[in-house]
Amino acid sequence: MKAVAFLASFFLASAIRKQLHEGTTDLVDEEVVADEPLADESILGEPLVEFESNLSAYLELPDEVLIEKMGRRSQATREEWNNFQRLNELRARGHRCVNADNARETTNFPANRVRLEFDCRLWRASYLHSQDMADRNYFSHTTQGSGLSFTDRARRQGTTANGENIAAGTRTTTGQQALDQWTRSYGHCLNQMRASFLVMATGFGSNRNSRLTNYWTQNFATRRTSTINDRSCYRR
Repeated sequence: MKAVAFLASFFLASAIRKQLHEGTTDLVDEEVVADEPLADESILGEPLVEFESNLSAYLELPDEVLIEKMGRRSQATREEWNNFQRLNELRARGHRCVNADNARETTNFPANRVRLEFDCRLWRASYLHSQDMADRNYFSHTTQGSGLSFTDRARRQGTTANGENIAAGTRTTTGQQALDQWTRSYGHCLNQMRASFLVMATGFGSNRNSRLTNYWTQNFATRRTSTINDRSCYRR
């Protein structure tokens, strides 16, 4: 069965690139384009990292639209929580991120005993972006129409974010599948394993009328876990 993958790596600050890829070459954008949508299709967006941002903006969506997208969801789904737990397990074991196109470009991450904490404010930012991509049939770190970034979306929820991974695919239906998709991509793997990221959330959105059906967003933050004051979405 035919498949297509869009893999790209992009970092917003040269200082961060140097830190992430010390001793290696920077990643370059790559993509494989299909002439038409395929039945089994998966996409990875550019893994983004941004530090010391002073951006301050709000999603240009009325509150009633945000409420409609949230629906009755007040709790992270089992698969969103599963993605979070499996990532913590991966970090605890330690992992080697490898660039599939250049085996010499690798980064080893030792076992990390510091667990990521799940932030419900980041979850809302992640989930709403995933659902918005699904409902409006686009795939980007930038909100369609408004041009706002992942840092803007986090601020709309009253918090901050320093990195984002997105993925989508007709068969990417579980948290483990999304994790595997990101882990196989060098830049996304770096985001997931980065020790300075202490807080995160995963959000899932789906619409069977969209090109890729299933959309996933991970958001990460470097702030202390003590900044989490919203655990209302935790699974009970």
